[in-house]
Amino acid sequence: VTKGIAEAAPDIMEFGEYIPDVKKLISAADIIDGIPVVSLTETIKFKAALGREKDFRDIEIIKNFLKTTGKA
Repeated sequence: VTKGIAEAAPDIMEFGEYIPDVKKLISAADIIDGIPVVSLTETIKFKAALGREKDFRDIEIIKNFLKTTGKA
């Protein structure tokens, strides 16, 4: 489901070969304004498994962000 700039995928377990451990996703979630979100590191893994052109562009953006913030 896509609305505005956010995308929600309730069937995340069905994308590519990415099969996350839900308990690990929850325990490693970043909390932003009180809302748990999948970490950027995990997002990179997810997008790499999807392998779409837009995902590889997103991965580069995320990696650059992590480098500039010192979190890489």
